[in-house]
Amino acid sequence: MGPYPESTFLGSLDQADQDAVLRAGRTTRHQPGETVLREGGPSTSVVFVMAGTVKLVKSASSGRAVVLELRGPGEVMGDLGVIDGEPRSASAVALDRVELVVLPAAAFLELTRSRPGIAQAMIATLVRRLREASGRQLELGSTDVVGRVCARLAQLCTSHGQATDDGVLLDRAISQQELADWCGSSRDSIVRALGELRQHGWIATGRQRVLVVEPDRVRARAEGPQD
Repeated sequence: MGPYPESTFLGSLDQADQDAVLRAGRTTRHQPGETVLREGGPSTSVVFVMAGTVKLVKSASSGRAVVLELRGPGEVMGDLGVIDGEPRSASAVALDRVELVVLPAAAFLELTRSRPGIAQAMIATLVRRLREASGRQLELGSTDVVGRVCARLAQLCTSHGQATDDGVLLDRAISQQELADWCGSSRDSIVRALGELRQHGWIATGRQRVLVVEPDRVRARAEGPQD
């Protein structure tokens, strides 16, 4: 486990603060598809991802689970409910084999009071999420569907991709409907966007399987149409 990206909660801590967090919790392990946090449940703990990736999903009015975001190693979940006392705002589902460290709410709050570095990391995490939410709103208003699909595929390549001789494999990471919800688009639009990327030779697709053959081109297209 570790080192974690500096942009994550654990990665932003010095070693003493990181050790304090990990000592205060217990380790749990989960299989792909397992729900590790449930929307609407009591906010009794804060959870850190040590290995693997989880998707955060929220129930829409139709009853369908909509993907909100991914969380990978070093990142924190369940913190908002612990801070404001509200129930879990989303469920967390393991995309692959996941290892977590679970801290009781009281233990986490005590760490934020006694260790300024941990409190600062929490503030920085909340600010980063606000910026990401603003960026997502801008993306929905200014980026075409193909660009949004490429942005999500690039994110999956980083968080969940398996490097192969032929490209980066995303195996059973996310369904087309989940990708559509995540991109703020219809499933038909996602199917057309994936078809366009296949025609370019940038991806190859199968059942809940995407091989990103040209990850650099996909990342570049996420920034905007290419000349």
